[in-house]
Amino acid sequence: LAGGLPVIAIDIDEQRLALSRKLGIQEVVNGTDTARLKKIIEGLPGGGVPVVIEVTGVRQPVEQALDIVGLRGRVVLLGTTHGNETVQFHRALSMKGASMIGGYINSKPWSMSQTNVEMPTWPPSLAPGSKRYVGPNMWTSDEDVRVVMNLIRYGSLDLRPLITHRFTPEQAPGAYQQVIDQDRSLVGGVIRWK
Repeated sequence: LAGGLPVIAIDIDEQRLALSRKLGIQEVVNGTDTARLKKIIEGLPGGGVPVVIEVTGVRQPVEQALDIVGLRGRVVLLGTTHGNETVQFHRALSMKGASMIGGYINSKPWSMSQTNVEMPTWPPSLAPGSKRYVGPNMWTSDEDVRVVMNLIRYGSLDLRPLITHRFTPEQAPGAYQQVIDQDRSLVGGVIRWK
């Protein structure tokens, strides 16, 4: 929706790849099919992906993200490797002039306030009160939420195909157990509180 084309979905779960196709992803590839992935990447202008968003935090897909990012591209990490799992970033990024962006939930401000400056005396002082800052140069988390909600409101983003399970409040413990057990069939769950 932000103009990134083609979108390439990489996963090793065929059900999730099928869902990606259903949702209109332009290129869907199993991450273990390295020959097909290489062919897709080589067909892109510049021979690499301009932006890679890695969401697993697992070493092998992180390394794959570093491998497929293009010259001066960006790798956005929404997860991180754990324990003794390490990834060598320097050569993969430096040789391409690529950059890495940490996308953890606390990596940017939730909101910002804008206030006016009064100059009845010197030095200037901040005027009492403030209003929410909204502008093109600073994306805050609350502005991200507002944009996504508007995409849903105006029909540009349909999340219904992602809801694979519906739960009653009494079923909530079982729902959380599915998350803990990493049940691959659970893509999105909704708890119906009423």
